[in-house]
Amino acid sequence: PAMERISGIPAGEVLGKRPFDVFPFLENAGVVARLERCLEGEIPDSAEFAFDIPESAHSGRALDTSVPLRNAAREVIGVIGVVRDTTAEHAALEALRERNDRLAEAQRVARVGSWDWEMPADKVVWSEELQRIFGRDPAGPAPSFAEQAQCYTPESYQRVSAAASRSLAEGVPFELDLETVHPDGKRGWVCGRGEAVRDTSGRIVGMRGTVLDITERKSAEAALLQAKDFAENLIQTANVIFVELNLRGEVVRLNPDAERITGYRLSDVVGKNWFEVLVPRDAY
Repeated sequence: PAMERISGIPAGEVLGKRPFDVFPFLENAGVVARLERCLEGEIPDSAEFAFDIPESAHSGRALDTSVPLRNAAREVIGVIGVVRDTTAEHAALEALRERNDRLAEAQRVARVGSWDWEMPADKVVWSEELQRIFGRDPAGPAPSFAEQAQCYTPESYQRVSAAASRSLAEGVPFELDLETVHPDGKRGWVCGRGEAVRDTSGRIVGMRGTVLDITERKSAEAALLQAKDFAENLIQTANVIFVELNLRGEVVRLNPDAERITGYRLSDVVGKNWFEVLVPRDAY
């Protein structure tokens, strides 16, 4: 019945016929070679193949398992074959593969990696993008929790280790900006997030999380801070008047030279309209 369902052909139409006359695709699928090996006494590994039966418009994939049929004297007298329909399994695997591909591409574009840690087996899984973020081979193994100390500066590893320990003990999630160290010595920055994973009884059995590459953001912040420090130094030391006003024209800040040149102290004019202070209305 199962073979009738897979092939779409009633058993009465094929009994007594050579299987390769009924299903010519079997030869191209390598089944002939497998049967010959069985007749020689070998037990070949199971093999999956695609099938297409025009007579019944059935197509899909199946798994063939064949073994030698022996008599009481252990002589090979035939072959026993089992064919299992794997069309639905193959479709599910293809769908899963496509989803994983889309996830990997989304992570690559967003520069976000993901990780999992199964505590009982001490099994760590890193996504390919996470490997890239840390300057590692995407196809290589994920570092163990102990080996991850080499992936951060000492200060950052101390913070993430403490956060992970607290998450495992209390179940609280964490989010930290951390400085990374690549195998070649190059440094970067990531925003690491993690949370505890619980089993059906509520017991913590591992952790999972994401890592966002924020190296460019940190570089921009550092450049902005440097520019701000330079501007502040210029304001404080240059022989010019600097007055900071809000949108209403009120004084927010004066630099030392502005106080010296105008004779006004910040405490005297803060919150006042600078233009009225500098040129009072009763002067025109």
